[in-house]
Amino acid sequence: WAFYFGNYRPGLFWYECFGMLRKAGLVAAVTLLQDRVGMQVFTISWVALIYLTVHTHYKPYEIGILNELETGALFVSAATLTSCVFFYTQEATDSGSGDAMLRRFERGVTWILILLSVGFLLWAVLLILWDLFGIRLRANPWAARLLRAWPLAVLTGQRFGPQHRGSVLQTVMFSRAE
Repeated sequence: WAFYFGNYRPGLFWYECFGMLRKAGLVAAVTLLQDRVGMQVFTISWVALIYLTVHTHYKPYEIGILNELETGALFVSAATLTSCVFFYTQEATDSGSGDAMLRRFERGVTWILILLSVGFLLWAVLLILWDLFGIRLRANPWAARLLRAWPLAVLTGQRFGPQHRGSVLQTVMFSRAE
């Protein structure tokens, strides 16, 4: 059972069940409202916003970077779903008038969503690579000083020092295996 609850802070064992409820809510909305796309998008958007709010409030993971990654992923998801509501209502009200301003706005929203998704993906990959390869560099005192001064440490939220042992991935994968 520790596999399900091991990465959460003490007292937040219920958070995994809450995550399963979110997934069940998404599946229910997609399945039960399949003929009503507007209601489907609206309901899924609200489920995502509620989960984002609860996650941001509790920050359930023991490791801060996991909370940051989850919050970023939930934000991108909620922003995308909220924008789907916009596109759905525009499609329903568009009478084929071909308003140039509306088309530019839609294109702008689309590019913002694409850049937001790609930016999050790059940030997540950078954070993971920084965590994996930073271990070797932290062993060298000169490299550790460089890592603390380098702007990437600010972007990734890394704090290096004697209290930081191993990588986040090692901690997540191997600390609960005992």
